[in-house]
Amino acid sequence: MQTWKQERKGEDRILDSVIEDFVEHGKTGLLVKPRDVDSFVEILDYLFSHPSEVEEMGERARKMVLENYTWEKNAEKTMEAYEEVLNAA
Repeated sequence: MQTWKQERKGEDRILDSVIEDFVEHGKTGLLVKPRDVDSFVEILDYLFSHPSEVEEMGERARKMVLENYTWEKNAEKTMEAYEEVLNAA
């Protein structure tokens, strides 16, 4: 399976970098090339053919979100950024 990143370039890379913050292809989810029906069908086939791997991906994604993207974690990151700015002054 060719990765979606191998097909991407230009302005689409901006969106890619945002998505990559949340989804690691094959580990915390699956990414599909935009406007590519064959890629979408390939991913759907994988999802239905590998239920245990899909469940594991879901668990890894859930763990990543709970460890990194809760309100508490966002508050900690915000405070760290403020402290960094204040200490640099």
